[in-house]
Amino acid sequence: MPSLKLQTEFQSLKEQGQFSHVNHWLAISYKKNTEGTLRWGWTISKKIGNAVVRNRLRRWGKEMVRGQNHELDINFIFKAKGKEFYKSLSHEDFNKAFSKVFSKITKE
Repeated sequence: MPSLKLQTEFQSLKEQGQFSHVNHWLAISYKKNTEGTLRWGWTISKKIGNAVVRNRLRRWGKEMVRGQNHELDINFIFKAKGKEFYKSLSHEDFNKAFSKVFSKITKE
């Protein structure tokens, strides 16, 4: 699965894409792409937690993104909520938020 890696890709998504708050800890920036496949990226600050927590969020996110067939570029933005918040975030709450993301995108 292709991902967004270059700073110019993230910048273009921020400037030309749509922005939406999913809940109090997750926001997305997205736009239609010409690649014909779903491409995604993560914005996860070190303020979120240590590497173990940040990698768990990425791993859970990749698991949710894997089954999607949208022709979009999406940047998942994890807002700073304190290190303990993400450490105690359950997989079920994470899945609910990401399901909400894709249901919101398919409506538009």
